[in-house]
Amino acid sequence: MIGKSYHLYNILSGYHETATEVDKGGFNLKENIVWNEDFIAKEKLTKEERLIIISEIPQIINSIRKLVNPLTESQLEYTYRESGWTIRQVINHLVDNDINAYFRFKRGLTESDPMVSSYREDLFAELIDYQIVPINRSLLFLEMLHQRFSYLLTHLEPIQYDKTISTEVLGSITLDIAIQRFVWHNVHHIKQIDKAIQKNIFNTESSTYKKQ
Repeated sequence: MIGKSYHLYNILSGYHETATEVDKGGFNLKENIVWNEDFIAKEKLTKEERLIIISEIPQIINSIRKLVNPLTESQLEYTYRESGWTIRQVINHLVDNDINAYFRFKRGLTESDPMVSSYREDLFAELIDYQIVPINRSLLFLEMLHQRFSYLLTHLEPIQYDKTISTEVLGSITLDIAIQRFVWHNVHHIKQIDKAIQKNIFNTESSTYKKQ
């Protein structure tokens, strides 16, 4: 959803803190504005707002590692809900999704409102690499990809973020909205990993993880 209210998914502040909406689509930099169940984007970002979002991208991997590094191989098979993806599958999904998102973004920079393709993420999750690639390799791949994406984003001119891509889910969106979606999607799945840990290790449905 694209509207006047905007939630900043501030991973460093701990995504489960109380979310705060800011009127007229502005940012309150003194608040912990964090993860929200629904995707709510601000259509046009200021330079300062954009830099805040971009600065989150290299930090995503820290939040994931904090959750999964203590887990055993068998615990990586936990799911956050019945018939849901395992923690291992979620992490490998983030790799594939973010590769695709990076490629879509670059098409937006170099083409005129391209129709960017999706993929069968449900079938991707059943492929053998999701089961056998060591999780530390997947995390390293994700870290390098996020760093590369951040280098690109920090060296673009503001006008370039007005370029658009067309998607099946959101329709035609600006690249400003695309980077918001990118961060939201990662935090959405971090939340699922957290739920899987809480449900299977601590026997609670609530999320209590907080990044220190």
